[in-house]
Amino acid sequence: MLWQTFLVQVLAAFAIFTVPVLATEIAADLGLEPAVAGLYTATLFAGAILGSALAGAVSRQVGAFAASLGSILLISAGIALLAAGRFWLLAPAVLLAGFGYGLVNPTASALLVRVTPPERRGWVFSVKQTGVPIGTALGGFVAPPLAHALGWQATLLGIAAAGVLMVVPFAGEALRSLKAERSTGHGPAGGVQLLQRHRQLLVLAMGSFALAALQLCLTTFLTAHLVLNGGLSLVQAGQVFACSQIGGAVARPLWGKLADRTGRAGRTLCLIGVLGSIMGLLTAFVTPGWPLFAMILVWTGFGATSLAWNGVFFAEIVRIVRPDEAAAATGGAQLFTYSGIVTGPLLFALVASLAGGFGPAYAALAAVALPGAVAIGAMVGSGRRG
Repeated sequence: MLWQTFLVQVLAAFAIFTVPVLATEIAADLGLEPAVAGLYTATLFAGAILGSALAGAVSRQVGAFAASLGSILLISAGIALLAAGRFWLLAPAVLLAGFGYGLVNPTASALLVRVTPPERRGWVFSVKQTGVPIGTALGGFVAPPLAHALGWQATLLGIAAAGVLMVVPFAGEALRSLKAERSTGHGPAGGVQLLQRHRQLLVLAMGSFALAALQLCLTTFLTAHLVLNGGLSLVQAGQVFACSQIGGAVARPLWGKLADRTGRAGRTLCLIGVLGSIMGLLTAFVTPGWPLFAMILVWTGFGATSLAWNGVFFAEIVRIVRPDEAAAATGGAQLFTYSGIVTGPLLFALVASLAGGFGPAYAALAAVALPGAVAIGAMVGSGRRG
């Protein structure tokens, strides 16, 4: 089950985060400003908020495995619509892809919690989450050369087709899962009810607001920041961006192992957030005079912190609630996480516009993320059930 949820995570991230990598080319072709990448992210995660809110109900109605595969089909459909290059289709396409993305983590949590011992959840959930930076790194390495050779529209269509092809081999298993798991009863409480019931879950969700904003602004704006302020070509910037994703992929299971070994998930999340804020501040000061090696080093470290907290976060969610509440609880917590993702890029773009560049915006975002990390460490504490 781990490798199946991992594959879904890779393809979802590959599809979703290729669009910001190609933001400069897409914006130029459609006559938009590069900062429109922030609007893409905000719209995408507005759809993801709706998907998260309904994740528990969807998993209960069709089964977690079928819902997991369905998330990939929805993302592929949205990316294919986006590739049409029609202005009036942009918002519906991105919202559809976002709704699918909102189902990815809740359905994975519902599947993994059944088969993972509590003392290994930090590591297992973190390994699953390495699919995000790996998929995003694929976008950084593959998408710019493909877009240069074939155009951005053909590149997005190819990614959408890959998502559909991934689902086909599992169609039979998904149908069996639908029949076996489907529930017509009332089922467990919804995500919002669980947030109200469990104080630790609420604190964890609120802290994720700031951490998620920092993470997504790294993913969304870094390539454009390196091109405009670091003096790199699009291909070079894509490669540095990919290194940040690799740093996140390598660090995630290590942070998960640390959380499992110490039993202090809250303090592990606090440490990750503090280090990520420091790296975000360094990002604000990049200039064309920086050597490429230094850029790779800094943004690999940024990725190893700001992109590496999610696995511990999701493992902590399912620790707090019952196994049959995993999908709903994860979806409920993601309401805060994705709200940070929606709000962060919009505020980032606003600060960048007012201050005249991405540098001051990265500095401001790092200053906001730091208190969120400290709050998780102070309130969630050791990570043991309260």
